[in-house]
Amino acid sequence: MDTRLDRAQGPTIGFAFGHVLAMDTLIENGDEAASLSERILALLRIQNSAEKPSFPSMKLSSHRLAQLLVHAAQAGSYTSTGSRQAFADAVWNYCEDEQPNRREFQAATLVAAAVSIGLDSPNLRVEDTLVCAIDVAASLEARGEWSPEPDVVAATRRALNIVSDVNEYIESPLDRLVEQIGAGESLSQIVPMAFALASRYQDRRILSSPLRLGAHTSTILSTACALVGAVRGADFLRAYGAYVVEESLNFDPKENAKNILSGRVPYPGELLGPDVPSRPIAPSGPSSFEDANSGHCTRQRYFEPANPPIIPRHAGAQPGRVLFLGELLVDQAMHSAVYPKFGGDVWASDLGQSAGGSFNALAAARRMGAEVVSLSPIGRGPNASVISRALRSENIVDAGPRLTGTDNGYRLIFTADNGWRLAVSTTTDITPEMTRVWAEAIQAMGPSDVLWIDGSLVDSERHARALHEAAKGLPEHARVVFDASQNKGFLKGLPHDNVIVSLRASHARGFDGFTRHFDDHYPFYEDNDTPEVQASALVMLTKRHIVLRTEEGDAYFARPDLDDARLIRPMVTRIPAPTPKQPGVLPTADVHSGTLAGCLAIGIPADQATLLANCAASLATPTSLPTREATEAASRDLLTRDPA
Repeated sequence: MDTRLDRAQGPTIGFAFGHVLAMDTLIENGDEAASLSERILALLRIQNSAEKPSFPSMKLSSHRLAQLLVHAAQAGSYTSTGSRQAFADAVWNYCEDEQPNRREFQAATLVAAAVSIGLDSPNLRVEDTLVCAIDVAASLEARGEWSPEPDVVAATRRALNIVSDVNEYIESPLDRLVEQIGAGESLSQIVPMAFALASRYQDRRILSSPLRLGAHTSTILSTACALVGAVRGADFLRAYGAYVVEESLNFDPKENAKNILSGRVPYPGELLGPDVPSRPIAPSGPSSFEDANSGHCTRQRYFEPANPPIIPRHAGAQPGRVLFLGELLVDQAMHSAVYPKFGGDVWASDLGQSAGGSFNALAAARRMGAEVVSLSPIGRGPNASVISRALRSENIVDAGPRLTGTDNGYRLIFTADNGWRLAVSTTTDITPEMTRVWAEAIQAMGPSDVLWIDGSLVDSERHARALHEAAKGLPEHARVVFDASQNKGFLKGLPHDNVIVSLRASHARGFDGFTRHFDDHYPFYEDNDTPEVQASALVMLTKRHIVLRTEEGDAYFARPDLDDARLIRPMVTRIPAPTPKQPGVLPTADVHSGTLAGCLAIGIPADQATLLANCAASLATPTSLPTREATEAASRDLLTRDPA
């Protein structure tokens, strides 16, 4: 028995099933919905290109686009991708009645290639099939008249990268897709959306309930279900209720599939036998945080960014910059021998004023030799003057938005001899100008730049909203260090790749506020689990690189390494640290993450950068930061004593 028979029925049943799922979104235009349904079913009855029907009454572009994609699926059903020229000719011939322009031809080849590869390769997963289809479509010469629409292949790559970045414990992939790809009438939106939904077919909302994606929901869902059906087969769709749709068809999909396969010869070089194990197509290779020669498979996106990060030491490029998204305040420090009792008073020594908030992170990155750009807002007043002078003294570029009519806030820091510490801060108002400046700076990030984000900002709904809006324009190549040491939560919308989350080890379950943005039912760790176990759990939770610092100052660097099934198997490495000059991690957490960001910007791989960050944080005091020379000397001494 030909194992392709079930998969050959998949596109036919998938198109009809996807259309039915979308029917309730067209309830206001019932006649239009029925008309489109009749046209799709009529197209599905056609078994060869010589019998393609004409629809003189077809007026809406959605009908034409749906017809184009059905014909593309037919081309893929009848034609192998073995000969790229023959495949392109077949797609063009099947779709020539629609007179496709250049972008529409791209869309047709994407759908046709996915269907064809799905039929020929029984051991490939849906997402791997889609990746192969994109590679096929990208290799074909352009056909059709020029069109101003966006490149469909590029948009589809971006859509698959988006769904690979979405953590379902934080947000919905549909929201990100609609926001960044769109669901309009162009095939540069319809096909990327269909590919993205097909790659997330495990989400029952896609195959078992209607999705409202706008006026073209039917075309998107029909195409997505057809793609899943071509790879997983009709039986897979029947389990979601497609058998009801199949029973309503006035033709036999199985007989139609037999006719397709009778004239189709699979390309031997692409056909995987039933005994050949599934092989991962993407992703592969290390992320940009790893050494260029690393064998770790930590990249989770399907496609490499157009401008991959550069490691200057290897490529001879200029070091990158560190862009800081945080709040700058003025610290007023006080110290007393005793900590006051509840409601009591104590005398304290005035330790003076200094630039605070995220300032130590900026200064720490600058000490490592990276160019540092502050995007923190600066107002007018005595506090703003203190901050501006401090930025100039460290040669930090002040590119933050200007606030009129207000001064920067301040923070009162009280410490006692027993190590107890209290900090009370005021905050800066959010303005539209702030979001605009942040967004423009992020969009202009270069291949070697690093974005540092103060995670405490997400504790404020207004700040979190501004950060989220600004981060929408984050380039695919951009690298991010997210300082979550204050346990205030996480910023949704950040990609999985190229993001390091810096945290403190906890003795309490749940990392307090950090995990509140994640699903409450996600299995976490027990109260007394080791930092290594905590780091591994955090990788599974966030699907991102984790740097977890302990009270002793050492760190556990955890990578989201992927196995052949694209399942994350965290790799955790302990990275030592010198004995800290001051007990406790919290006062120097920003020094650690700032040093880490600075090292990454100048081309130092993440594990070595973490070692240097450990040393810088251990050498730092609340009033002083080490030089680069002192930090590097401490790391060399540490490696001599602790080579493991």
